[in-house]
Amino acid sequence: KRPVNVSFLFCFPVVTMRVTLALCTIAIPSFVGAFAPTHVSQQYGVPVGSSSVPRKVPLTLAESTNPLDEMSEERKANLFQFLLRDLEVEGVPLLGCDADQPPTLQAALWTTMAELSDKDGEDKACLVLENIPVDALRVFVDDFVLLKLQPRMMSQLPELSRFSISLVGKGVGPAILIDTAEWSPEEKQKYESIRDSSPQPNELTWQAAMKTFVSRMIAGNEVCPHLKDNSMAPSGLEGKGIQPGPIGYRLVGSTNVCDIMSAFWNCMCELLAVPEDQLSSTIMCLPPVPEGVDPEVVHNRFSVVAELISRNLFLYKGEDVLDLWHMHPYYSRDFVFPVDKPQHGHLPPTSWLRAILRGAGRVAEAESLTDDQLQLQNYQRRSPLPAVVIKRVSQLDAAGIPENGMVTLDLGDGRIEMASGIATYSMNTITLAAQGEEALHAALASEMEIAK
Repeated sequence: KRPVNVSFLFCFPVVTMRVTLALCTIAIPSFVGAFAPTHVSQQYGVPVGSSSVPRKVPLTLAESTNPLDEMSEERKANLFQFLLRDLEVEGVPLLGCDADQPPTLQAALWTTMAELSDKDGEDKACLVLENIPVDALRVFVDDFVLLKLQPRMMSQLPELSRFSISLVGKGVGPAILIDTAEWSPEEKQKYESIRDSSPQPNELTWQAAMKTFVSRMIAGNEVCPHLKDNSMAPSGLEGKGIQPGPIGYRLVGSTNVCDIMSAFWNCMCELLAVPEDQLSSTIMCLPPVPEGVDPEVVHNRFSVVAELISRNLFLYKGEDVLDLWHMHPYYSRDFVFPVDKPQHGHLPPTSWLRAILRGAGRVAEAESLTDDQLQLQNYQRRSPLPAVVIKRVSQLDAAGIPENGMVTLDLGDGRIEMASGIATYSMNTITLAAQGEEALHAALASEMEIAK
């Protein structure tokens, strides 16, 4: 009996409610060829400029031999159908999906997980993806297994603790089994405290707050040199074949990490499917930080969720096509792991700033700015709502200037590192230091009030 075919809804408009998405029917350009998974030696995290050559981060997936390699294709197909029938008899939903690219794969997986996450008890679902190589599915499964073994990450993602993900028949066919256990009392209480503190979605105020921030900080301070207002980008690149297009604001009304990941991949698919003169970039906004919460607590979770987003992007070399900026009202680079190494989507480590200033020829400022003034660089990522900015790498490449190319930095402690974007980061650091803590804090507080 053929698996039941389920169509997933792909939402282009602003998302202001519980995200139920994923797609399978739109044409998505491939990332690098078709599937180009980074499997055994997973890499993510890049030099400061973030769209250049990846650097290795301690994240390694173990190699394994596959006993199915010796089976004939016919035998594997028969075994696969037998296993699907067993699941169907067991009452497990068999969900067919036409996804054939990494973004649609990820959207379908995280959407299914989001739906299962709504239920307290044990549950299962089987996602059948006939157009995707089993090895590509294995990349996702192996990385999720590795994630579950990392206490630093899982301590901030209690809603994922109940999930187990595996290949049907250890990869005999293109299907993933998603299994949820019953909540433990401790994990359920921890997750509910996160969920229940989240404000109700308000499209008008959330979008107004973010647009005010983009106008003031990103455009007004030229944090992104080719963004001149909060509605269209980039500007001044027509001579390089890049036409300006609208900036999309997409609002996610849930703090559940499965919903966030599902919404992120929905945004990715939209950006890849829509021409850049119709959608230049996307700002995905999450619910505002509740009043009265410990800033360190909410920032720690934000940092891990942001890391998971970047990590998922790198699974299939998505960083070659799209680039990210992670933002939060309490953003502090000193509390982003790793503290003294680059991390994709984040500002350069604070400890690198004096070397960056010297490398950009701003030697006087490298010597005169205080440590407190250097900390003000964080304000370029302190937005009124937690957010992820998704930008096209093609636009970043077209906007590139020689001063932002790859350079060698002497950090002064015996370490030599490669970095890019130092001209822009230097100018931003100097500009924000000149504005001062009081003015920057007051402006952000005003924008956070708008979001309430």
